[in-house]
Amino acid sequence: MLTTLETSSLISRDQYAFYGWISACSWLVWDLVISFDDEVTYIWRWSSLRNWCNVLYIYERYIVLLMMLSMGPIWNGWTFASTTSLTDTWCRGIGIYQSIIALVSILGTDIILVLRVNALYKCYSGACQNILRVLRVAFVAQFLASIVTVSIVTHYRKYARILVLSDPPSYTCISIEISDLRSGNWIPSILFETMLVLMTLYQSVKHEFHKKQGQLFRLSILVDGITVYVLLLVTSIVCEVAWSRGKEDWIAVFYPWNIAAISFSGSRLILNMRKVSHGKTGSGVELTTMGEIVFHQRTPLDDVESSLTWN
Repeated sequence: MLTTLETSSLISRDQYAFYGWISACSWLVWDLVISFDDEVTYIWRWSSLRNWCNVLYIYERYIVLLMMLSMGPIWNGWTFASTTSLTDTWCRGIGIYQSIIALVSILGTDIILVLRVNALYKCYSGACQNILRVLRVAFVAQFLASIVTVSIVTHYRKYARILVLSDPPSYTCISIEISDLRSGNWIPSILFETMLVLMTLYQSVKHEFHKKQGQLFRLSILVDGITVYVLLLVTSIVCEVAWSRGKEDWIAVFYPWNIAAISFSGSRLILNMRKVSHGKTGSGVELTTMGEIVFHQRTPLDDVESSLTWN
């Protein structure tokens, strides 16, 4: 039997979960609305749906948003503690579904980040090729590590519904048992994204891109990368700390915001690169390519910017 304090804590947790989910979804919808003109101009008018970067854009912008809407608030999902829909089976099912969403969401954004770094290091020397091999191995390794961690935690996690209000009867989902491995849920992603931003910074300094642009931190490729990194790092660290320490109020708020940050980052990386590509004048001299991502030396402006090819 729960004490009054425990019952009050669970009710507050569910309120935080609802507010966190609503605010994160609203932010994504707001960003979609304010950037829709740019999306039409720089995404749909200049290339076809078969363009892989467009596929990644659709995935991160729309598919992830739909997944967020479908999962509902953390813990109870769309049941909102109803007496008929919320069962032990439902608690387990929605818990597994919500755990998987962040994993599949980060895949698209990581692919975009890898393509950007891949393009920066694209060359034919043995050293560059070795770096690219390490990058690809690290990408696969961190994603597999995340899959294993989520799978183990999900398998050993036990769920139950708890009565929190008797009149009218109202229930909520809780975890009654969970693996200690939960402490590592966000670690592979944090380490991998740290490696990517350091690789971008190193290559930018090595090729003295800042001398072309005037200042190192005016480079779009670097500014976008660092902005995305900080956004993902902050939300991931908060989720990691909250999840490992059992701070259910924190995870209720920041988990949907972590997914929203992933969606925002992936879609904005592509949109910003397209805007840079078509927002500059002067002839473009291709420096290096990887798939559809291209980095150009532009003249007479003599600056280095990231852009996309248009097939």
